[in-house]
Amino acid sequence: MRCLFVAASFPPAVGSGARRTVTICKYLPAETFVLTLAPGYLNYDEDIELNLPANVHVVGTRALYPRILNSEKGLRRFVKRALRQPFYWLGDPDFLRFWVPVAVRAGQKIIQEQGIDLIYTSSPKHSVQLIGKRLKDLTGLPWIAEFRDPLPHPESYSEGLPGGRNRFAERWAKRLLPSCDKLVGINRGVASSLKPYVPERRAEDFAVISHGYDPELWDGSEPPHSDVLHISYNGRFYPEIGQSPDLFLQALSRLIDDGLVDPHKIQVTFRGEMPKESQALIKKLKLSNCVTYQGRVPWHVSIQTLRESHLLLLIAGTSELARRTVTQGKVFEYMAVGRSVLALVPAESPAASIVEETQIGRIADPSRAEDIAQVLQEYYEEFVSAGKIAYRPNRAACAQYSWQKQALHLHALMQETIDAASTPHRYTDHR
Repeated sequence: MRCLFVAASFPPAVGSGARRTVTICKYLPAETFVLTLAPGYLNYDEDIELNLPANVHVVGTRALYPRILNSEKGLRRFVKRALRQPFYWLGDPDFLRFWVPVAVRAGQKIIQEQGIDLIYTSSPKHSVQLIGKRLKDLTGLPWIAEFRDPLPHPESYSEGLPGGRNRFAERWAKRLLPSCDKLVGINRGVASSLKPYVPERRAEDFAVISHGYDPELWDGSEPPHSDVLHISYNGRFYPEIGQSPDLFLQALSRLIDDGLVDPHKIQVTFRGEMPKESQALIKKLKLSNCVTYQGRVPWHVSIQTLRESHLLLLIAGTSELARRTVTQGKVFEYMAVGRSVLALVPAESPAASIVEETQIGRIADPSRAEDIAQVLQEYYEEFVSAGKIAYRPNRAACAQYSWQKQALHLHALMQETIDAASTPHRYTDHR
Protein backbone atom coordinates (compact mmCIF):
# COMPACT_ATOMS: atom_id res chain seq x y z
CA MET A 1 0.00 0.00 0.00
CA ARG A 2 1.18 3.51 -0.87
CA CYS A 3 -0.46 6.38 0.99
CA LEU A 4 -0.39 10.16 0.59
CA PHE A 5 -0.71 11.55 4.15
CA VAL A 6 -1.59 15.27 4.15
CA ALA A 7 -1.11 17.14 7.45
CA ALA A 8 -0.11 20.74 8.13
CA SER A 9 1.11 19.71 11.60
CA PHE A 10 4.26 17.63 11.28
CA PRO A 11 7.59 17.97 13.08
CA PRO A 12 9.46 20.22 13.46
CA ALA A 13 6.04 21.84 14.07
CA VAL A 14 5.10 21.49 17.73
CA GLY A 15 1.94 20.17 19.35
CA SER A 16 0.08 16.92 19.86
CA GLY A 17 -1.20 16.96 16.27
CA ALA A 18 2.33 16.96 14.89
CA ARG A 19 3.39 14.18 17.26
CA ARG A 20 0.33 12.12 16.35
CA THR A 21 1.09 12.35 12.64
CA VAL A 22 4.79 11.54 12.87
CA THR A 23 4.33 8.62 15.25
CA ILE A 24 1.46 6.98 13.42
CA CYS A 25 3.43 7.27 10.16
CA LYS A 26 6.42 5.74 11.93
CA TYR A 27 4.47 2.58 12.77
CA LEU A 28 2.14 2.45 9.75
CA PRO A 29 3.07 -0.63 7.67
CA ALA A 30 2.77 1.22 4.37
CA GLU A 31 4.88 3.30 2.00
CA THR A 32 3.85 6.73 3.27
CA PHE A 33 4.40 10.08 1.58
CA VAL A 34 3.76 12.96 4.00
CA LEU A 35 2.74 16.26 2.43
CA THR A 36 3.17 19.08 4.95
CA LEU A 37 4.12 22.72 5.40
CA ALA A 38 7.79 23.66 5.27
CA PRO A 39 9.28 24.74 8.64
CA GLY A 40 8.43 28.28 9.69
CA TYR A 41 4.74 28.47 8.84
CA LEU A 42 3.70 26.94 12.17
CA ASN A 43 5.40 27.10 15.58
CA TYR A 44 8.28 24.66 15.45
CA ASP A 45 11.00 23.09 17.56
CA GLU A 46 14.44 23.28 15.98
CA ASP A 47 15.75 20.48 18.25
CA ILE A 48 13.35 17.74 17.12
CA GLU A 49 15.03 14.70 15.58
CA LEU A 50 12.66 12.71 13.40
CA ASN A 51 14.50 9.38 12.93
CA LEU A 52 11.87 8.21 10.47
CA PRO A 53 11.94 4.73 8.93
CA ALA A 54 12.83 4.33 5.26
CA ASN A 55 9.19 3.85 4.23
CA VAL A 56 8.22 7.39 5.34
CA HIS A 57 8.99 10.23 2.92
CA VAL A 58 8.35 13.89 3.83
CA VAL A 59 7.61 16.64 1.30
CA GLY A 60 7.40 20.15 2.77
CA THR A 61 6.00 23.01 0.68
CA ARG A 62 5.55 26.73 1.07
CA ALA A 63 2.18 28.49 1.49
CA LEU A 64 0.81 31.64 -0.12
CA TYR A 65 1.18 33.79 2.98
CA PRO A 66 4.29 35.24 4.68
CA ARG A 67 5.99 33.21 7.40
CA ILE A 68 6.11 36.32 9.56
CA LEU A 69 2.43 35.65 10.33
CA ASN A 70 3.63 32.94 12.69
CA SER A 71 6.44 34.86 14.37
CA GLU A 72 6.34 35.42 18.13
CA LYS A 73 9.62 37.30 18.43
CA GLY A 74 10.05 40.98 19.22
CA LEU A 75 8.57 43.53 16.86
CA ARG A 76 7.50 40.78 14.46
CA ARG A 77 4.80 39.73 16.91
CA PHE A 78 3.06 43.10 16.55
CA VAL A 79 3.44 43.08 12.76
CA LYS A 80 1.94 39.58 12.75
CA ARG A 81 -1.14 40.69 14.67
CA ALA A 82 -1.78 43.50 12.19
CA LEU A 83 -1.35 41.31 9.11
CA ARG A 84 -2.86 38.06 10.29
CA GLN A 85 -6.48 39.13 10.81
CA PRO A 86 -7.28 39.60 7.09
CA PHE A 87 -5.91 36.12 6.40
CA TYR A 88 -8.25 34.71 9.04
CA TRP A 89 -11.23 36.49 7.57
CA LEU A 90 -10.44 35.65 3.95
CA GLY A 91 -9.44 32.06 4.66
CA ASP A 92 -12.38 29.66 4.66
CA PRO A 93 -12.34 27.63 6.88
CA ASP A 94 -9.01 28.98 8.29
CA PHE A 95 -5.89 30.90 7.26
CA LEU A 96 -4.18 27.77 5.87
CA ARG A 97 -6.62 28.09 2.98
CA PHE A 98 -3.66 29.83 1.38
CA TRP A 99 -1.66 26.60 1.48
CA VAL A 100 -4.27 24.68 -0.52
CA PRO A 101 -3.27 25.50 -4.15
CA VAL A 102 0.41 24.80 -3.49
CA ALA A 103 -0.37 21.56 -1.66
CA VAL A 104 -2.75 20.34 -4.36
CA ARG A 105 -0.08 20.78 -7.04
CA ALA A 106 2.49 19.01 -4.89
CA GLY A 107 0.02 16.24 -4.06
CA GLN A 108 -0.78 15.63 -7.74
CA LYS A 109 2.92 15.31 -8.48
CA ILE A 110 3.42 12.77 -5.69
CA ILE A 111 0.39 10.76 -6.84
CA GLN A 112 1.59 10.70 -10.44
CA GLU A 113 5.17 9.75 -9.61
CA GLN A 114 4.62 7.34 -6.72
CA GLY A 115 1.50 5.38 -7.70
CA ILE A 116 -0.47 6.36 -4.61
CA ASP A 117 -3.37 4.08 -3.55
CA LEU A 118 -5.12 6.30 -1.01
CA ILE A 119 -5.29 9.91 0.23
CA TYR A 120 -5.41 10.51 4.00
CA THR A 121 -5.89 14.01 5.41
CA SER A 122 -5.60 15.04 9.06
CA SER A 123 -6.87 18.30 10.56
CA PRO A 124 -7.00 20.88 12.12
CA LYS A 125 -6.25 23.11 10.36
CA HIS A 126 -9.39 22.11 8.49
CA SER A 127 -8.19 23.63 5.20
CA VAL A 128 -6.25 20.37 4.90
CA GLN A 129 -9.56 18.70 4.07
CA LEU A 130 -9.94 20.99 1.05
CA ILE A 131 -6.70 19.50 -0.24
CA GLY A 132 -8.09 15.99 0.14
CA LYS A 133 -11.31 16.92 -1.66
CA ARG A 134 -9.53 18.47 -4.62
CA LEU A 135 -7.06 15.61 -4.94
CA LYS A 136 -9.90 13.12 -4.88
CA ASP A 137 -11.77 15.09 -7.55
CA LEU A 138 -8.65 15.21 -9.72
CA THR A 139 -7.54 11.59 -9.31
CA GLY A 140 -10.52 9.50 -8.27
CA LEU A 141 -8.51 7.94 -5.46
CA PRO A 142 -10.21 6.90 -2.21
CA TRP A 143 -9.99 9.53 0.51
CA ILE A 144 -10.12 9.22 4.31
CA ALA A 145 -10.57 12.46 6.30
CA GLU A 146 -9.35 12.48 9.91
CA PHE A 147 -10.50 15.08 12.45
CA ARG A 148 -8.55 15.54 15.66
CA ASP A 149 -11.02 18.21 16.81
CA PRO A 150 -14.79 18.37 16.37
CA LEU A 151 -16.78 20.51 13.98
CA PRO A 152 -17.45 23.40 14.38
CA HIS A 153 -13.88 23.81 15.51
CA PRO A 154 -13.40 25.76 18.79
CA GLU A 155 -10.17 27.32 17.52
CA SER A 156 -12.23 29.98 15.71
CA TYR A 157 -12.85 31.48 19.16
CA SER A 158 -9.21 31.32 20.29
CA GLU A 159 -8.19 33.25 17.18
CA GLY A 160 -10.24 36.19 18.39
CA LEU A 161 -13.03 35.83 15.85
CA PRO A 162 -16.74 36.06 16.63
CA GLY A 163 -18.74 32.88 17.05
CA GLY A 164 -20.52 33.55 13.77
CA ARG A 165 -17.26 32.57 12.07
CA ASN A 166 -18.28 28.96 12.65
CA ARG A 167 -21.02 29.36 10.05
CA PHE A 168 -18.26 29.42 7.43
CA ALA A 169 -16.99 26.08 8.74
CA GLU A 170 -20.48 24.59 8.74
CA ARG A 171 -21.15 25.60 5.14
CA TRP A 172 -17.72 24.33 4.13
CA ALA A 173 -18.17 20.99 5.89
CA LYS A 174 -21.55 20.26 4.31
CA ARG A 175 -20.03 20.87 0.89
CA LEU A 176 -16.89 18.84 1.50
CA LEU A 177 -17.50 15.83 3.72
CA PRO A 178 -19.92 13.91 1.46
CA SER A 179 -16.95 13.24 -0.86
CA CYS A 180 -15.00 11.32 1.81
CA ASP A 181 -14.90 7.55 1.59
CA LYS A 182 -14.38 7.31 5.36
CA LEU A 183 -14.37 9.79 8.24
CA VAL A 184 -12.13 9.33 11.29
CA GLY A 185 -12.34 10.95 14.72
CA ILE A 186 -9.85 10.61 17.57
CA ASN A 187 -12.69 9.59 19.89
CA ARG A 188 -16.40 8.84 19.69
CA GLY A 189 -17.34 12.43 20.51
CA VAL A 190 -15.36 13.84 17.57
CA ALA A 191 -16.69 11.16 15.22
CA SER A 192 -20.26 11.96 16.34
CA SER A 193 -19.73 15.67 15.65
CA LEU A 194 -19.18 14.82 11.97
CA LYS A 195 -22.41 12.88 11.46
CA PRO A 196 -24.78 15.89 11.18
CA TYR A 197 -22.85 17.05 8.10
CA VAL A 198 -23.32 13.72 6.31
CA PRO A 199 -26.58 12.30 7.73
CA GLU A 200 -26.96 9.93 4.82
CA ARG A 201 -23.75 8.02 5.62
CA ARG A 202 -23.79 4.57 7.24
CA ALA A 203 -22.32 3.89 10.66
CA GLU A 204 -19.49 1.87 9.08
CA ASP A 205 -18.32 5.00 7.23
CA PHE A 206 -17.17 6.44 10.57
CA ALA A 207 -14.18 5.17 12.54
CA VAL A 208 -12.20 6.04 15.65
CA ILE A 209 -8.40 6.02 15.63
CA SER A 210 -7.40 7.14 19.12
CA HIS A 211 -4.40 9.14 20.15
CA GLY A 212 -1.69 6.85 21.45
CA TYR A 213 1.78 6.65 22.93
CA ASP A 214 5.11 5.67 21.45
CA PRO A 215 6.38 2.59 23.32
CA GLU A 216 9.94 3.79 22.73
CA LEU A 217 9.33 6.52 25.33
CA TRP A 218 9.15 3.87 28.06
CA ASP A 219 12.57 3.44 29.65
CA GLY A 220 11.58 1.78 32.92
CA SER A 221 13.24 4.51 34.98
CA GLU A 222 12.15 5.78 38.39
CA PRO A 223 12.17 9.46 39.37
CA PRO A 224 15.26 10.61 41.26
CA HIS A 225 15.06 10.20 45.03
CA SER A 226 13.88 13.39 46.70
CA ASP A 227 12.21 14.62 49.84
CA VAL A 228 10.17 16.98 47.69
CA LEU A 229 7.09 15.83 45.76
CA HIS A 230 7.61 16.98 42.16
CA ILE A 231 4.43 17.51 40.11
CA SER A 232 4.52 18.47 36.43
CA TYR A 233 2.02 19.82 33.94
CA ASN A 234 3.37 20.11 30.40
CA GLY A 235 1.23 21.71 27.72
CA ARG A 236 -1.01 24.57 26.76
CA PHE A 237 -4.22 25.75 28.44
CA TYR A 238 -7.33 26.59 26.38
CA PRO A 239 -9.52 28.96 28.45
CA GLU A 240 -12.13 29.05 25.67
CA ILE A 241 -13.13 25.45 26.52
CA GLY A 242 -12.98 25.99 30.27
CA GLN A 243 -9.46 24.61 30.78
CA SER A 244 -7.59 26.39 33.57
CA PRO A 245 -5.19 25.61 36.43
CA ASP A 246 -6.88 28.12 38.76
CA LEU A 247 -8.91 25.69 40.89
CA PHE A 248 -5.88 23.44 41.28
CA LEU A 249 -3.88 26.44 42.53
CA GLN A 250 -6.68 27.36 44.92
CA ALA A 251 -6.84 23.77 46.22
CA LEU A 252 -3.08 23.71 46.82
CA SER A 253 -3.22 27.07 48.59
CA ARG A 254 -6.01 25.81 50.84
CA LEU A 255 -4.02 22.69 51.81
CA ILE A 256 -0.98 24.81 52.65
CA ASP A 257 -3.03 27.32 54.65
CA ASP A 258 -4.65 24.46 56.61
CA GLY A 259 -1.24 22.98 57.44
CA LEU A 260 -1.98 19.78 55.49
CA VAL A 261 0.83 20.30 52.95
CA ASP A 262 4.30 21.62 53.71
CA PRO A 263 5.16 24.12 50.93
CA HIS A 264 8.83 23.13 51.30
CA LYS A 265 7.99 19.50 50.39
CA ILE A 266 6.04 20.08 47.20
CA GLN A 267 7.09 21.60 43.86
CA VAL A 268 4.62 22.09 41.02
CA THR A 269 6.00 23.08 37.61
CA PHE A 270 3.96 24.23 34.61
CA ARG A 271 5.59 24.17 31.17
CA GLY A 272 3.96 25.34 27.97
CA GLU A 273 1.47 28.20 27.72
CA MET A 274 -0.40 29.48 30.80
CA PRO A 275 -2.91 32.38 30.80
CA LYS A 276 -1.54 35.56 32.32
CA GLU A 277 -4.41 35.56 34.80
CA SER A 278 -3.26 32.19 36.13
CA GLN A 279 0.33 33.39 36.36
CA ALA A 280 -0.90 36.33 38.41
CA LEU A 281 -2.93 33.99 40.62
CA ILE A 282 0.25 32.12 41.60
CA LYS A 283 1.61 35.36 43.05
CA LYS A 284 -1.71 36.40 44.58
CA LEU A 285 -1.99 33.10 46.48
CA LYS A 286 1.67 33.40 47.56
CA LEU A 287 2.59 30.11 45.89
CA SER A 288 5.71 31.33 44.08
CA ASN A 289 8.01 29.29 46.35
CA CYS A 290 6.37 26.00 45.39
CA VAL A 291 4.77 26.69 41.99
CA THR A 292 6.79 27.75 38.96
CA TYR A 293 5.93 28.50 35.33
CA GLN A 294 8.70 27.88 32.80
CA GLY A 295 7.01 28.61 29.47
CA ARG A 296 7.64 26.51 26.38
CA VAL A 297 10.40 23.92 26.36
CA PRO A 298 11.58 21.61 23.54
CA TRP A 299 9.66 18.34 23.34
CA HIS A 300 12.59 16.11 24.33
CA VAL A 301 13.15 18.32 27.39
CA SER A 302 9.45 18.04 28.22
CA ILE A 303 9.63 14.24 28.18
CA GLN A 304 12.69 14.24 30.41
CA THR A 305 10.99 16.51 32.95
CA LEU A 306 8.06 14.08 33.08
CA ARG A 307 10.45 11.24 33.87
CA GLU A 308 11.96 13.30 36.69
CA SER A 309 8.54 13.92 38.28
CA HIS A 310 6.69 11.84 40.87
CA LEU A 311 3.19 12.88 39.82
CA LEU A 312 1.80 14.21 36.54
CA LEU A 313 -1.06 16.68 36.37
CA LEU A 314 -3.82 16.41 33.76
CA ILE A 315 -6.36 19.25 33.53
CA ALA A 316 -9.28 19.00 31.11
CA GLY A 317 -11.72 21.64 29.90
CA THR A 318 -15.11 21.83 31.57
CA SER A 319 -17.21 23.21 28.69
CA GLU A 320 -19.84 21.00 27.11
CA LEU A 321 -17.69 20.70 23.99
CA ALA A 322 -14.67 19.57 26.01
CA ARG A 323 -16.70 17.06 28.02
CA ARG A 324 -17.85 15.33 24.82
CA THR A 325 -14.95 15.57 22.42
CA VAL A 326 -11.54 16.52 23.88
CA THR A 327 -8.87 13.91 24.59
CA GLN A 328 -5.57 15.54 25.56
CA GLY A 329 -2.61 13.96 23.80
CA LYS A 330 -0.54 14.43 26.95
CA VAL A 331 -2.43 11.66 28.77
CA PHE A 332 -0.71 9.17 26.46
CA GLU A 333 2.73 10.70 27.00
CA TYR A 334 2.06 10.41 30.72
CA MET A 335 1.11 6.78 30.17
CA ALA A 336 4.33 6.15 28.27
CA VAL A 337 6.72 7.56 30.88
CA GLY A 338 5.08 5.54 33.66
CA ARG A 339 4.11 8.03 36.36
CA SER A 340 0.84 8.28 38.26
CA VAL A 341 -1.62 10.92 37.04
CA LEU A 342 -3.71 13.38 39.03
CA ALA A 343 -6.53 13.76 36.49
CA LEU A 344 -8.76 16.81 36.85
CA VAL A 345 -11.25 15.70 34.22
CA PRO A 346 -15.07 15.60 33.99
CA ALA A 347 -16.38 12.14 34.89
CA GLU A 348 -18.13 11.73 31.52
CA SER A 349 -15.20 12.91 29.39
CA PRO A 350 -13.09 10.75 27.03
CA ALA A 351 -10.03 11.39 29.22
CA ALA A 352 -11.82 10.07 32.32
CA SER A 353 -12.71 6.86 30.48
CA ILE A 354 -9.08 6.34 29.52
CA VAL A 355 -7.76 7.00 33.03
CA GLU A 356 -10.31 4.62 34.54
CA GLU A 357 -9.74 1.91 31.94
CA THR A 358 -5.94 1.98 32.20
CA GLN A 359 -5.80 2.73 35.95
CA ILE A 360 -2.95 5.20 35.48
CA GLY A 361 -4.15 7.64 38.13
CA ARG A 362 -6.96 9.12 40.20
CA ILE A 363 -9.74 11.44 39.06
CA ALA A 364 -11.01 14.63 40.69
CA ASP A 365 -13.82 16.91 39.54
CA PRO A 366 -12.07 19.86 37.80
CA SER A 367 -14.89 22.22 38.79
CA ARG A 368 -14.66 21.57 42.56
CA ALA A 369 -11.61 22.81 44.48
CA GLU A 370 -12.51 20.61 47.49
CA ASP A 371 -12.41 17.45 45.36
CA ILE A 372 -9.07 18.47 43.88
CA ALA A 373 -7.68 19.20 47.35
CA GLN A 374 -8.77 15.79 48.65
CA VAL A 375 -7.04 13.79 45.90
CA LEU A 376 -3.94 16.00 45.97
CA GLN A 377 -3.72 15.50 49.75
CA GLU A 378 -3.97 11.72 49.31
CA TYR A 379 -1.07 11.73 46.86
CA TYR A 380 0.97 14.05 49.09
CA GLU A 381 0.46 11.86 52.18
CA GLU A 382 1.40 8.73 50.21
CA PHE A 383 4.61 10.39 49.06
CA VAL A 384 5.54 11.66 52.54
CA SER A 385 4.87 8.21 54.02
CA ALA A 386 6.47 5.98 51.39
CA GLY A 387 8.94 8.33 49.67
CA LYS A 388 7.31 7.62 46.32
CA ILE A 389 3.95 7.31 44.59
CA ALA A 390 2.94 3.84 43.49
CA TYR A 391 2.14 3.31 39.81
CA ARG A 392 0.01 0.23 39.15
CA PRO A 393 -1.53 0.55 35.70
CA ASN A 394 -3.53 -2.03 33.82
CA ARG A 395 -0.77 -2.74 31.33
CA ALA A 396 -2.98 -4.79 29.01
CA ALA A 397 -5.38 -1.84 28.73
CA CYS A 398 -2.48 0.57 28.22
CA ALA A 399 -1.08 -1.58 25.42
CA GLN A 400 -4.24 -0.99 23.36
CA TYR A 401 -3.25 2.67 23.14
CA SER A 402 0.27 2.12 21.82
CA TRP A 403 0.86 3.66 18.40
CA GLN A 404 1.83 0.23 17.14
CA LYS A 405 -1.74 -0.95 17.80
CA GLN A 406 -3.38 2.23 16.53
CA ALA A 407 -1.30 2.15 13.34
CA LEU A 408 -2.44 -1.40 12.66
CA HIS A 409 -6.06 -0.31 13.12
CA LEU A 410 -5.49 2.53 10.66
CA HIS A 411 -3.77 0.24 8.15
CA ALA A 412 -6.74 -2.14 8.25
CA LEU A 413 -9.13 0.79 7.68
CA MET A 414 -7.04 2.03 4.75
CA GLN A 415 -6.95 -1.39 3.14
CA GLU A 416 -10.69 -1.80 3.60
CA THR A 417 -11.26 1.60 1.98
CA ILE A 418 -9.03 0.77 -0.99
CA ASP A 419 -10.73 -2.58 -1.49
CA ALA A 420 -14.18 -0.99 -1.39
CA ALA A 421 -13.36 1.86 -3.75
CA SER A 422 -14.84 1.60 -7.22
CA THR A 423 -12.08 3.68 -8.87
CA PRO A 424 -8.80 2.24 -10.14
CA HIS A 425 -5.97 2.56 -7.61
CA ARG A 426 -3.73 4.58 -9.87
CA TYR A 427 -3.46 8.18 -10.96
CA THR A 428 -6.01 9.38 -13.51
CA ASP A 429 -6.17 13.03 -14.48
CA HIS A 430 -9.88 14.01 -14.40
CA ARG A 431 -9.40 17.61 -15.41
